[in-house]
Amino acid sequence: MDLRQLRYVIAVAEELSFTRAAARLHIAQPALTKQIKRVEDDLQVALFHRTTRAVQVTEAGVVFLERAKRLLGDLDELTRASQRASRGEVGRLVIGFIGTVAFHFFPRLLHDYRTAFPGVDVELVELQNRPLIDALRNERVDVAFMRPFFEDEDIASRQVLDERLLVAVPSGHRFAKRKTLSIRELNNEAFVTANRRPAPSIYAFLMSICERAGFHPRVVQAATDIQTVVGLVAAGMGVAIVTESIKRLGVEGVRYCEFTDVKDKARIVVAWRKADRSAVLNNFLGSVMASTTRTGSDRRTARHRSHGVLLAGPGRRGRR
Repeated sequence: MDLRQLRYVIAVAEELSFTRAAARLHIAQPALTKQIKRVEDDLQVALFHRTTRAVQVTEAGVVFLERAKRLLGDLDELTRASQRASRGEVGRLVIGFIGTVAFHFFPRLLHDYRTAFPGVDVELVELQNRPLIDALRNERVDVAFMRPFFEDEDIASRQVLDERLLVAVPSGHRFAKRKTLSIRELNNEAFVTANRRPAPSIYAFLMSICERAGFHPRVVQAATDIQTVVGLVAAGMGVAIVTESIKRLGVEGVRYCEFTDVKDKARIVVAWRKADRSAVLNNFLGSVMASTTRTGSDRRTARHRSHGVLLAGPGRRGRR
């Protein structure tokens, strides 16, 4: 017995006529009659009572019809589910990210993607850059928003955003009323920065831009996340080099100055495993590119730079 024969039985049962069922199925009536007889012979039961005037479904036929419809319905759903999966419309996606991406494009990206693909189960994992790289390599996350890192033949990445750097100072600081300053003017300042161990690329970046300006920064306090760094600045612990979007935190007691001589950009990339060919990932990357393209257009229109959190100088590769 095959699926075609199941459909033949259902058609006869619904039409209660071999003639009408044959017309509906676009086959000859004798061929339909022969196929129904073959099913009954295989089952060794009669599915229909036939007379010269009418066709009636037997008790066995009623049970068969109910199960046949359920089976075909399940098969149709299986087909649709498989097709949705092949198009990336259902499945699971684990997205890793460093926390500061939430300051700009990330919430809108997630909203747009989940609206477009509601059948995909999205899991979010927030990590520091180094463990995030390991999570991507070890397949604990499918895609990651992170700072650039050294070349890896198994990982593909694309820069999605960048922004300029500012210096955050306490509101009572002598630079608080300044709009701009030179990096060299921070020579004797106390610095608050990210912890070196979980965020070595940020720490190395801070060292490099200060050393290029002719001094080694005096770090008096380190913190795990940027929110804490800015909070420590507000408490008067020191100054901090931050990305422009950090201003959106609105921390009271902090003022921001632009650099006149720092051209380095804060960058962020989206990274994924080259071997991952899933349609779910492909659709998400499409959403990322669409979202960051819109962000770039908005940025040019508003004449300000989008949020990025990867700290790397022009032409420099990020470091672990």
